[in-house]
Amino acid sequence: MSLSMNNTNNYDDIINLAMISILVVVLICGICGNAIVLVVGIVKRNYQNNVTNCYIMNLAITDFLFLLISVPLTGYLAIKKIWIFGEFICKMHIYLAHVLLQATCYTLAAMSIDRYLNIVHGQWYRRYRKPKCALIICLLIWANFYRIF
Repeated sequence: MSLSMNNTNNYDDIINLAMISILVVVLICGICGNAIVLVVGIVKRNYQNNVTNCYIMNLAITDFLFLLISVPLTGYLAIKKIWIFGEFICKMHIYLAHVLLQATCYTLAAMSIDRYLNIVHGQWYRRYRKPKCALIICLLIWANFYRIF
C-alpha cells in the first residue's frame, strides 16, 4: 500500500468518526430536548389553552419522529455507503423523511402566520385565535400527507 493511499484511508476514517460523533450528539440532544417538550406539554396540557403551545407541540412531534426515523438510517447510509434494509424500508424512509420535513415547514409557516396576524391585526384576529383552531390547523397539516401516500 502506498503512503498516499494510507493517508486517504486515514482521512476517510477521521471524516467518518467526526460525522458519527456529530450525528450522535444531534440525535441525543434532539431526542432528549423534544421528549422534554412533549412530556411537559402532555403533563401540563399547555397545548389545550394556548395557540403557540399547540404549534410548539406539533413541531416537537415532527422533529422527534424525524430524529427517530430519518437520522439513524441516513447516518448509516452516509457512513457505510450501502443500503441493507431492503426496498420497502428505503421507500418508507424517503417518504417519511419528506412528510416530516414538510410537516415541520408547514408548522413553522402556521406559527409565522399566526404571529403576523396577532401582531398586525391584533384586535380583529384575537376574536378568532383559539387553541381549537390551531389544533385543527395542525391536524390538517398531518392529514395533508395521507393523500400523498
